[in-house]
Amino acid sequence: MHNYINAMLIFGSIFLSSCEREIRIDLNKTKPRFVIEGNVSNIKGESKVIITKTLNFDETIDYPLVSGAIVTITDTATNQTDLLTENNEGIYVNTNLTGIIGHTYKMTIKIENETFTSFSTMPSNFALDSFVQQNLAGTSGIGGPPAGTPGAGTRIQILPQYKNLTKSDKYFQFVVIKK
Repeated sequence: MHNYINAMLIFGSIFLSSCEREIRIDLNKTKPRFVIEGNVSNIKGESKVIITKTLNFDETIDYPLVSGAIVTITDTATNQTDLLTENNEGIYVNTNLTGIIGHTYKMTIKIENETFTSFSTMPSNFALDSFVQQNLAGTSGIGGPPAGTPGAGTRIQILPQYKNLTKSDKYFQFVVIKK
């Protein structure tokens, strides 16, 4: 019995005494880089480019918008080039630019001493069949308030259903507006 108590004391002291080590992660400051978000739409006036700069990990201000860039979008099928003008700081638009489904567009941006170029093809339309609404009432759902708390079960999920998708129809952007 005495050996059992000694063994338990030794085991308990080893188990309960733990090492603690402070870990420092070096989040080096880096030179800001440009972030370019471009959108060519087949709806007149909806095409725009937004240019911002990155921030360091510990900075909490809004991403700084970049002014003074030269932004062009060229339809490679027709060789028509449209210049986008800055209507707000960091936001470049051309109200006459209307994309054509199936055409490839080249976006060229000149900022300071750098030039950025990208290509993208506007995908074809697809048939939206219906929307399915899933009520998550009575459950917390992922990211919802825990069951039994105010607001629990108030989440809904809206799932679009499609017809005639091809293998190239992989990614979609949905904008849901609650009115």
